[in-house]
Amino acid sequence: MADHIWACDETRMENFGWFEPWFGADVDKAERLKRSGMIASASLLGVARPVSEYPLCTLATRGTPKGGKHLVSFENRNVMVSDRMAEVLSEFDFGDGGLVPTSICKRGRSGEVCELGFGMHYLRIAARKKTLRPTDSVGVTRFLNPENGITLESGPEIWNIPNRSRIKPDDLAFDRACLDGPDLWVEAGVPVSLFISDRLAKTLKREKLHTRFELLRCRVVS
Repeated sequence: MADHIWACDETRMENFGWFEPWFGADVDKAERLKRSGMIASASLLGVARPVSEYPLCTLATRGTPKGGKHLVSFENRNVMVSDRMAEVLSEFDFGDGGLVPTSICKRGRSGEVCELGFGMHYLRIAARKKTLRPTDSVGVTRFLNPENGITLESGPEIWNIPNRSRIKPDDLAFDRACLDGPDLWVEAGVPVSLFISDRLAKTLKREKLHTRFELLRCRVVS
């Protein structure tokens, strides 16, 4: 049985791309940002919105390579992956989540929206676990803000994780229950976007698709 899982930072700046979810010409900027934020925020919390709320078309607002990058984060921390990445990920357990295809388009000089001839896939996370072992981890502290009335007794369990520049492999510890269920999930109260199973991490490495996730190994304890 695997003794590790992996924390990911798929929304880091190195993955940023110039894209906008496109919900139609009748949707103004404020409404677009609202809808975009809703689908992104839900995935970051592991409670993704219905597939019907995802856009069938996504605008590339600046130059993008044909086929897109294997993984890109953009407006409101939405994340898309390439066909190749989607093919690999689709073999694993997303729980109630999955991948939502979208055509990549651009706006012409006269304002018309034209397809660029390839698509990508929104990463839709709908799985959440609560398996972090803070007392067995290194540098993890409970978030408290007395100025806003958040105390140990009243506040939600939100854990401060050391910055990536200061955290080392195996600093984060998780209960063995993390090995059960989906291969991609978020952890309740942990401000790291995504966790993946060891078997998925090994597959991404074998397919040379892992670098975009900036994987950090985490211990599994009994």
